[in-house]
Amino acid sequence: MAFVAAVIAAAKLAGFGTAIVLLAPLHMVLRRLLGRRHLIPRLFHRILLQLFQITVRCDGAAPHAGAIIVSNHLSYLDIPVIGAHVNHSVFVAKKDVAGWPLFGWLARLQDTIFVDRRPSSAQRTLAMLQADWPKSANVIIFPEGTSTNGVSVMPFKSSLFALFAGHAEQFVQPLTLRLENANGLPIEACSEAAPAALAQQQSAGRDYYAWHGDMELPPHLWAFAKGRGATIRLIFHEPIAAGDYPDRKAFAQLCFQHVRGGLGGPVSYGGGTVTPAAAAVAGGGDFWHLA
Repeated sequence: MAFVAAVIAAAKLAGFGTAIVLLAPLHMVLRRLLGRRHLIPRLFHRILLQLFQITVRCDGAAPHAGAIIVSNHLSYLDIPVIGAHVNHSVFVAKKDVAGWPLFGWLARLQDTIFVDRRPSSAQRTLAMLQADWPKSANVIIFPEGTSTNGVSVMPFKSSLFALFAGHAEQFVQPLTLRLENANGLPIEACSEAAPAALAQQQSAGRDYYAWHGDMELPPHLWAFAKGRGATIRLIFHEPIAAGDYPDRKAFAQLCFQHVRGGLGGPVSYGGGTVTPAAAAVAGGGDFWHLA
């Protein structure tokens, strides 16, 4: 059985490599000659979902273009999950990712925005982003600053919200990623309250998809490829007009409450469930730590 799983995993990874070899040159040609920067990345992400048996279910409507999406973050696998379902997607990532073997190169091909996460570079980073922000793309931000196992959402760090808080005509759409099945195991929304044996099983299931803490990427990817894939639900909450929230910390807290609510609460909130006054009770951190 282990041998069969290893063969299947090798076939999936071979398919991953083949997709890169075939699509990367085509993407570079289309991007350079025709300005089509987003067509191939979205196709590539959809192929990865098929290869690795990741099923995505969507609630709500994804934006067309020009929005900012703020989401919780579970894994590097979130990139194809979101990228396959959001047109013109551009991700924000920590500067270190640019130097990762293969994955850094793939990130650059998709026009990923790399930022310096050091607090001492905050003002310089914000100035750079203001000058180079891709206004025609949907920019995806993970304001938790790290990845988690998806049981809960960590408080959002608010510094990046300074780029759009209070800006008229800019919309921000909270997005919840909710893991529903991992390697054939149904994932409960509130596994923290489960009996010890079930909680341990749920934790192992979450760690099959989620890449967090001190996990190494190659062993995690190999283990995921050997398994039966995952089911992720994307909950696109109602867009929020950034012009109504000039305070970045209040805005970050508002978005946090929408995203957190999607893990076990209502699927869609509408525009008025969380008020600006309630959002101002707590704020995010002083700088983001993107994973």
